[in-house]
Amino acid sequence: MSLGRPMSVDSMGEQAEDQHLLAASPAASASLSEAAFEFVSPAVFPEMVLPELAEAPCGAAFQSFAAADSTAVTAPCPAEDCAASATPVSPQTPEVVEVSEKHGLLQAQASGHPSPRDGQSPPLDCGGNLLPAPRVLGRAALEIAASLPAPAVQGRSRSADAPLVPRWRAWPGNNLFFCSGRCMTGPEPAMLLCTSGLLVLPVCLFLASALPSLSSGKALGSGPNSKRSIPALPVPALMLGIPAIVLLAFALHSLFRAACMDPGILGRKDPKRSYAGTGEPPARIEELINGVKVSKKWCSTCEIYRPPRSKHCAFCNNCVLRFDHHCPWVSNCVGVRNYRHFLCFVLSTFLLALYVFGVALYLTIRLSKTMGFGGELFLASLASSKPSVVVLLSFTGCILIPLGNLVVFHSYLVITNKTTNEEITGPYNGRNPFNLGFVRNCRQFLRTPQEPVSVQMQAMVPPLDLNEACGQVPFDAVV
Repeated sequence: MSLGRPMSVDSMGEQAEDQHLLAASPAASASLSEAAFEFVSPAVFPEMVLPELAEAPCGAAFQSFAAADSTAVTAPCPAEDCAASATPVSPQTPEVVEVSEKHGLLQAQASGHPSPRDGQSPPLDCGGNLLPAPRVLGRAALEIAASLPAPAVQGRSRSADAPLVPRWRAWPGNNLFFCSGRCMTGPEPAMLLCTSGLLVLPVCLFLASALPSLSSGKALGSGPNSKRSIPALPVPALMLGIPAIVLLAFALHSLFRAACMDPGILGRKDPKRSYAGTGEPPARIEELINGVKVSKKWCSTCEIYRPPRSKHCAFCNNCVLRFDHHCPWVSNCVGVRNYRHFLCFVLSTFLLALYVFGVALYLTIRLSKTMGFGGELFLASLASSKPSVVVLLSFTGCILIPLGNLVVFHSYLVITNKTTNEEITGPYNGRNPFNLGFVRNCRQFLRTPQEPVSVQMQAMVPPLDLNEACGQVPFDAVV
C-alpha cells in the first residue's frame, strides 16, 4: 500500500505561524484515508486526546500516543480494501489547511471534503461512515508550550502580562525612596532627621539666647560687680552669627547630598560582571593591579563579581563601588559617589562646632574678667543665670573630640588613598596598589569627576519577585 506525501512538522509550523490558508499539492491524488499525519509528543500536553483518530476504523496510518515514552506508534489499517471503498478526492479539489487556536494549541486542520457543488460524495470508510477531518499539529505547538508560564511558586508570581513599574518601586535592597525615586536613603531615615536636629538646634540656641546675653545687657545676678553692665562688643552680635549660619547651611547641604544620592550601587545580575561559565561560580577571581594581587569576590545575593574595593552592605543589602562604610548618621552607605560630600559634611560640622564653642567661650571669659568673679563662683552664677550658655559650651565641647578625630582620620585616608574598610581589614598584605603618592592622591580626590550612576532608578522593569527581594545577605557583607 503506497502512502501519500506526508506533511512535515516544519511546514505545519510555518502554516501556524503565518496564519494563512495554504493549499496542498495538487499531486496528492490518494484518498484522505491514505495520508500520513504527524503529531507532537503528548508529553507537552498529556491531557490532549484525538478521539476521532482513535475511533476511526480505517486509514492508511494513524498514530497513537504512548504515555510512558511519548513515542508515536504507526498502526496499519486492518481492512485491505478500505482505500478502494472510500471515495477518492478529486485532484482539482485543493486540500485547505485551516489554522485555529483551541485550548492554547495551534492546530492545523486539513479539509479534503469535496464541495457539494462538485457532485461528489464525501469520503467514506469501508463501513459507510464519514471519515473525520484529521488534525495535524506542527512546530507551533511546541513554541506555545515553551511560552506558557511556569508553575506557581510560593510568594508573588510574576505574570508575563504584568505592567512595568519604575525600578525604584521594584527595588530589591533595603533603601527608601522619595520624590518619585529621585532621592534615596538607607533603611533608617529617622537618623537623618536626628542628625539635622543636632545641627540646627545648637545654632538656634547660639543665635537666639547665648550670643545676645553674652555680648551686651546686664551682668550676672551675684558678685561684687553684679550691678555693672556688660560692655558692648566692637561688632554687632549679628555679625558673629553670620559665620555660624553659613557653616550650618554648608553642613546641611553636604549632609543631604551624601544621604539622598546613590553612593555607587552596582546592579544585580549585571551581564558584564556575572559568571559566564557553567556550574557553581568560583568564590573569587584574582587580578594584578600595580604588581599586587587583588581579589574580585563573588556576591551570591547580587550574582556578580564585585570590582576591587567594593563590598556588599549588610544594612542596605547592596553592593557598593569603592565601599568606605555605612554611616548611620547620614542614613546611607558612603561610597565612590558620595564620599566627597560625606567628608565635606564632617569638616563643615567640625568647623561649625569649633566656631560656636570658641565664640561662646571667648564671650564667657570676657564676661568673667569684666565682672571680677572667681572660678567656682563664676561657674555657679553662670549656670544659674544663663543655663543656655552652659548647655551650649558642654555640647559643642563634647562633639568636638569625635568630630576632630574623624577629620584627622579621613584626611589620612585621602592622603594614602585608602577606604575605612581597607584600613580595618588590610586586604593587600602590605603595599596598597591604589596609592599614587601624596600629591596625586589629593588631586584624585579633588579633581576626579563624579562616577556615573550604574542603576537607572527611573527605568521601567517588571514587578519585584518576593523570592529575589528576600535573598540572604552574603556572609562577607560588611557594615
